[in-house]
Amino acid sequence: MSTTDTDKTDSSASGSDRTPAARALAIAVGMALMIATVLLAFSWPTLSAKPRHLPIDVVGTQEQIDQVTEQMGSAQAASGSTDALDLRTVDSREQAVENIETRDAVGAIVLPAESGQAPEVLVASGGNAQIASLMRTMASQMEDRANEQVIAGVEDKVGTMLEAQQLQQAAAQGDADAAAKLAALQSQQADQGQAGAQMSATGEDFTIPTVSVTVTDIVPLASGDSTGAGLALAALPLIMGGIGGAVMLSTAIKGLRRQFYAVLAYSVVGGLLLAGILQGWFHVMQGNYWMNALVIGLEIAALSSTVVGAKNAFGGAGMTVIALSMLLLGNPLSGATVSAYFLPSPWGMVGQLLPPGAALNLLRNVSYFPQASSAMSWLVLLAWLTLGLGLNWAAKLKHVTLPARREAREAAHVVEAAAAA
Repeated sequence: MSTTDTDKTDSSASGSDRTPAARALAIAVGMALMIATVLLAFSWPTLSAKPRHLPIDVVGTQEQIDQVTEQMGSAQAASGSTDALDLRTVDSREQAVENIETRDAVGAIVLPAESGQAPEVLVASGGNAQIASLMRTMASQMEDRANEQVIAGVEDKVGTMLEAQQLQQAAAQGDADAAAKLAALQSQQADQGQAGAQMSATGEDFTIPTVSVTVTDIVPLASGDSTGAGLALAALPLIMGGIGGAVMLSTAIKGLRRQFYAVLAYSVVGGLLLAGILQGWFHVMQGNYWMNALVIGLEIAALSSTVVGAKNAFGGAGMTVIALSMLLLGNPLSGATVSAYFLPSPWGMVGQLLPPGAALNLLRNVSYFPQASSAMSWLVLLAWLTLGLGLNWAAKLKHVTLPARREAREAAHVVEAAAAA
């Protein structure tokens, strides 16, 4: 058929066969808004990310802690982020390590107890690579500031040495005032435990000391995940798998009970396979394999059961709302690419109340933080699973149980009417 024939056919069609112009325009605008929403959902967390209230422990004397707090406050003010760090005082390095292992702190600064010892910065790469990188940058800045202070002290010392040399030369020429000043300067040096004047007299060399800040990774990354991106890359496929599997199962399988069994089987097999790939093949997870498989399977079950339940209870519209919510909110706010500490309040907490965020938190705990509390994340996944089961029960009640009861009552009325006749 030619283009002319097509145009004639379209123009000869009745008005009821064509989409109204207003509706066509509304659909086009709606699709454009959807694209904008997707762009905002995936780009906004990254573009607005900055550290917020990072809990960091500090070990040292009160004077040292006050000095570090002042330096960090000045650095934050210079960067325009006055709420980036939440410095907390702890009694010992052991307490700081325990807080990191239980995820009560993201890192720690251990200041030297004695002169000559190096400061130490404790990081946890397994918790979040962004935060670990920030802590390493902080250690480098501390090292630079310490060395600047050392160099300033050496410059003062060198100045004193040069002054002593000049006074010594003048005293050797019989200058009584220079001799008196030299004696006073040497006495001051002796009282302060310094040997600048004596060193200048003997011509001894000295070495400018340097300060090195030690960085210790308390919770290093898995062998196959050197950058910390492994779990982040797996987050989106897990969400897509949970949603896509639910859509396919609810479309291909008829019957609420059979759909439930299919979701259960899909979750179990999916959890075992994905945990095997991520841990046994890619080595981006560690810890107990069966526990990792349980977490992944529970995430798939929570997502799939909720999507299937929404479709059965509210139709395609319900399924679309749940699926888009998990994709556009659950994934960006899960903490996979941007830590919850980097998101504006309350979005970091919102992400942890959705299945993707709760599951990712559990996987991190199983792999890196077995001592951390995981009760909240387990409850979140179980709550979403319960919601999915509840929606499917409501759908069964709406489409099966209540119609059957209504038909039974109508049949009973017919029988009673026939008996009465």
